[in-house]
Amino acid sequence: MYGYDVESLNDSCVTAADKSVTMAAQLFVPGETLINIFPILAFIPAWFPGASSHKVAAEVKRLTDELIRFPMDWAKMRMVCQLDVLFCFSESLTI
Repeated sequence: MYGYDVESLNDSCVTAADKSVTMAAQLFVPGETLINIFPILAFIPAWFPGASSHKVAAEVKRLTDELIRFPMDWAKMRMVCQLDVLFCFSESLTI
């Protein structure tokens, strides 16, 4: 994405995506969280004791935002450093 190539499975984007999906999947398993049993618990504040689902959801959101932001920031950095001027120019011509 944006010219960023994943080099290994230990890449930060792959790690963030894997952790985000794993954590999010736990929230959707029936009976895994109390919110699945008592949906009204979704409205309690995150600071309330026992509101661990809110904390997990916030961490999933943070990882997902990082996953979206990282390749864009990488591409911007390369453009500022003028490392991909020809690549960016040729991409804009094909659109």
